[in-house]
This record gives sequence, C-alpha cells and structure tokens, in this order.
Amino acid sequence: MRDRASSPHRAKPANAKLSWSFYASGEQLKPKSIIAFLLLGFLFAVVPSARSQQPTQSNDRRHFNQEDRISMHDWYRLHRDELPLGLRKKDRLPSDQEKQLAVNEVLPEDLRARVHEASSDFLGRVPPVAEGCHYVFIGGRAVVLEKKTYQVYDIYNFQTNE
Repeated sequence: MRDRASSPHRAKPANAKLSWSFYASGEQLKPKSIIAFLLLGFLFAVVPSARSQQPTQSNDRRHFNQEDRISMHDWYRLHRDELPLGLRKKDRLPSDQEKQLAVNEVLPEDLRARVHEASSDFLGRVPPVAEGCHYVFIGGRAVVLEKKTYQVYDIYNFQTNE
C-alpha cells in the first residue's frame, strides 16, 4: 500500500508558498518550459487573427484563372445561339477600338458606351470578383473592370478561345 505522503496527488497545506510549481505527471515544470508554453499559446492566439486581416484570394479577385477560363468557354458554347449584349457578332469592336481595350489600362471614354453588364447565368459560372469591380461584356469579351476608375484588370476573348 502506498504512503499518502509520497503520492503525487497529495493535498498542499493552505500556507504553502506559491511558486513556479506546476505539476504534469507528478513532475515539476521548469520555468523555461512554462515560458515556452505561454509563448506558444500566445502565437496560436495572435497568428490566426493576423491572417484574417490579410486580403485573401477569394475576395481580391481581379484576374481570371484557368478554371474560370474553362468555365467561361463552356458557358459560351452553351449560349452560342442566344448570346447577351456585348457578345453578339454585331457587338464586336472595329480594329482601332479593339487595340484600345487592354489589360492594366483605363477603358477609353469611347468604349464605355459599349460596356454591358454580364448576365446572371454567366455570373453563376464565375467566382465573385473583387470589391469595387464587376464582370462586363465588351466587344465579344468578358472583362474584369473597376467600377469607379474603369481600370481593366483582365480580358477573356470568347472568339479566340472557341
């Protein structure tokens, strides 16, 4: 039979001095171990909150990726016979205006009248675009366009990708 005095679960006297005496499996933890545990706990608490403040790819989308291009191509094939405004043959741009539509450029004033909002079924095929931007159709292309500045972030040409 074990002696109660040698038991690791024995009660401490009420007047016992508080110290760095933490017990794990009956052994005393060293101050360095305690500091290491506290530091790790702090890091686990702080790092996730710092990551949540950084913009993520899902809410800062200004460019088409390969999946988007495949999805847009499939959508176009399904709607080829009934294309919305901005994608029809008569909406195609003359060559001089076609050269003005460029990535990382501001959309020229004369092309702004040719901008058409992307259809709802198209929007169902692509992920949400970055805040302040929208998908539009211009001259047979899908474009990621900033609403206020008319900055063109990306272009997908349906005719060259048939």
